[in-house]
Amino acid sequence: MQKKFSYLEIGKSKYNTFLKKTVDFIVNVQLKDRVLWNKFVDVFGSNIDDTENGWRGEYWGKMMRGACLTYAYTQDEELYEILENAVFGLLQKQEIDGRISAYSRENEFNGWDMWARKYIMVGLEYFYRICKNEDKKEKILLALKAHADYIIAHIGEDKLPITQTSKVHGALNSCSILDSFLQLYLLTGEEKYKTFGKYVMDCGGSGAGDLVECVKKGLKPSEFPITKAYEMISFFEGILTYYEITGEEKYLQTVVEFCDLIERNEKSIVGGMGYRHEYFSDTKEKQTEFSTIPMLETCVTVTWIRVLSRLLCITGERRYADNIELSAYNALYGAINFELLEQYSNERKSKVSGLPFDSYSPLVTAHRGDRIGGYKELADGTHYGCCACIGAAAVALFPLGAVMTDCNGIVVNYYVDGEANAKLPSGKTVCLKIATQYPTDSKIFIKLEGEQIEELSLKLRIPAWCKNATVNGKTCSSENGYATVTVKTGDEILLDLPMEIKSEKLNGKTAFTRGPLVLARDEYKENGKIDFEKEEAVVSLEEVPCQEDEYFRCKAITDGGNEWILSDYKSCGKNWTSDLNLISVWLNVK
Repeated sequence: MQKKFSYLEIGKSKYNTFLKKTVDFIVNVQLKDRVLWNKFVDVFGSNIDDTENGWRGEYWGKMMRGACLTYAYTQDEELYEILENAVFGLLQKQEIDGRISAYSRENEFNGWDMWARKYIMVGLEYFYRICKNEDKKEKILLALKAHADYIIAHIGEDKLPITQTSKVHGALNSCSILDSFLQLYLLTGEEKYKTFGKYVMDCGGSGAGDLVECVKKGLKPSEFPITKAYEMISFFEGILTYYEITGEEKYLQTVVEFCDLIERNEKSIVGGMGYRHEYFSDTKEKQTEFSTIPMLETCVTVTWIRVLSRLLCITGERRYADNIELSAYNALYGAINFELLEQYSNERKSKVSGLPFDSYSPLVTAHRGDRIGGYKELADGTHYGCCACIGAAAVALFPLGAVMTDCNGIVVNYYVDGEANAKLPSGKTVCLKIATQYPTDSKIFIKLEGEQIEELSLKLRIPAWCKNATVNGKTCSSENGYATVTVKTGDEILLDLPMEIKSEKLNGKTAFTRGPLVLARDEYKENGKIDFEKEEAVVSLEEVPCQEDEYFRCKAITDGGNEWILSDYKSCGKNWTSDLNLISVWLNVK
């Protein structure tokens, strides 16, 4: 199957500013933590998840995927060595019949066991693709097959149905293993893995009802028989892989229609989903309402970015890049806990030591750090969570997808200061040097360096929010959301994507945006308690200098003579241990 866009070879792009700070933080604080990897490995063979049918078994594979994607971007050899040790540490836990589980045999294929087995496959498959040693790759593949074969031996039409392997969410968590089996088919070519994947897909994703049929009927995701967002997106991601294998358009169309339903009914202004906790719940309409329940789970944001990244490659449609950028600059980056501030554990009913990612993104008069999603304690009494494990994947996917190639040349999806080296079909390599402070500033300078090329197609994404883009001072036209410029080595281009502060109205409330950024008010930044219920009219907006780690800041003057600070959402609420910790995106504006 021919994809419209392709990723660059690994390690061929390097970016600066906030993106570099983010990647460096995740690598150094989380992904290079050898002790943490050992704890995750020790989960297996311990039966630790038996007592409450837990999900600790997901941690290893979930973080391994993000770590492998991060290595593909950074080429950090110390990180690679740590990951290799974590992989072979896991393989030492494999039993003679191929079984790897954090559940006992007496309690297996129950609760979150299949879900965790999926993540074992995910982690091994991702490391296999970056593994440099052929002998080690062979050992990994043998272990993967043995692990999968054990599942096939016990689960199926004439065995235990996959829809009965969990009483949680109609076994949607178990059915999300679809993608892992299809990826194993792609690695091995062995038909039994594709056949098992087809069996899982034909089950419809849930014992509570066929989710594919729900898509065909055009139901809102909140109307599906099961509404758990993260697991549902993961299941449909597997259907996308089945399309890639078969080329049958109906499978691609199913995933496209599913994502359209999410966008129409569930996507919030900051690009996260799930008004009520981790569930599809009419978020687009209800996001202006105050809620005591945390909203917009980070796991959902990351999984949304993952499936959109794949659709972007397959279709080359700008809308997927627009949505990825929105989610990354707002919900994803807003969830990063740079200071490792304490977070609240709903299980412990107290604050506990902080993890690298926050689990939820507040929108209306609420604070960050409220609950750790997927919280479980490990054998030594320390704890971890699902959102902390999954976040690295999206942090890596954003720079990996910034510059791609297509059949004609180079494609720029996201504008980040740095450089990208692209190998063209001709065999020549060119370097794209990008200088910008986007999204703080609208101007992007691009220079083409490297081997001499006389004619090259350069596609530049023109975001849907930008109406007056120019290239070298001239208004540019775009096809399918990308402006195409013919360039040669040595050419310099100035792309300008003018940004203005816009207001979004919903349910009597107002939010402000600027380019891809959503703006918010923050008590800590205004140094005082804010009466978010008070209704005022904004009579003027004035851009003012950013503070550290901000993308944008402006001063809003109201008809009551009050002065508000509006700044980028990702920088707001980051002092949640302070008494001044409330933030709000949706405001009472006359």
